[in-house]
Amino acid sequence: MITELESKSIQYIRSFAMLSILLCHIQQAYDNKWAWIFNIGVQIFLAISGWLYGKKTIKDWKKWFIDKLYKLYIPYIIYVLFVFLLYNIASVDVFSLKNLIVYGLDLQWILGGVKGITHLWFMTAIFGCYLLTPFLQILKKNSGASLLFLALIGFLNIFVFQKVLDIFTCFWVYTFTYLFVNCNISIQRICIICMLIVAGYISSVINWSIIIDYSASINKLFHVIFGILFVLLPIALAKSLKTIIILPIVKWFDKQSYYIYITHHIFMLGPLSFAYMTGSIYMNIALIVALSIISSIFLKYISDKLVFQLKNIQKL
Repeated sequence: MITELESKSIQYIRSFAMLSILLCHIQQAYDNKWAWIFNIGVQIFLAISGWLYGKKTIKDWKKWFIDKLYKLYIPYIIYVLFVFLLYNIASVDVFSLKNLIVYGLDLQWILGGVKGITHLWFMTAIFGCYLLTPFLQILKKNSGASLLFLALIGFLNIFVFQKVLDIFTCFWVYTFTYLFVNCNISIQRICIICMLIVAGYISSVINWSIIIDYSASINKLFHVIFGILFVLLPIALAKSLKTIIILPIVKWFDKQSYYIYITHHIFMLGPLSFAYMTGSIYMNIALIVALSIISSIFLKYISDKLVFQLKNIQKL
């Protein structure tokens, strides 16, 4: 089970991850090469999910998957339909049967997305991780040996085989934290020490001028290692301090983060971007942030209402 300290720590970590993604996409909109350093937020989200579900023992998989569909896909589908309608009104030619099928079946990471909502590839990735969860639960009793095997496979694939690195690293991060939380304290400490050593080595040898080459093996490893450490270290620190205070703004941002993630991208990148709306970059960023927050509030409100109705119908 998740302890109160872990829960509070994760609220801060999730808020940081969402902020890093916002910074990444804002900088990407202005063609800033340092944008990809902040893309670490995706790995943090995956590591958080692995941590949370690794702590649980799920008995009713049907109910668990239905809950995931309600929580993740109702807001996603509402937003995709809204964007397609908005694009159609703005005469942006994306409203097609193919795109509806791709996004409706959550295949945009595999078959390609639509400008402005390409970030929703993450939905395909996280659902793939959820499909792994029943198999990972079987490995809980042998989590130490499984984690060692995972580390070996990860090293070989990133530096030797280099097969489908984007997909591989997403599943790897989720699986790592899932298994990590089920290991004993000694193994966990060894893992953190090893990862800190690797992080130090990467920081000293990586070519910071080509950090934007997100496909490079060393850059991929950078995002994987630091994404996981940004989850493990704050939780470990909170446990050592034995107390943590949640600021109201963090609590709100944590609850709103998923909806902000869904809505923000269209205002930064794509045909309806506000990045160059006015002559002031600061005004443009202020507009982007405001629109991202406002749209996320509306999306959460509509989604919550619809989910409530669907659950009532399900009980009948």
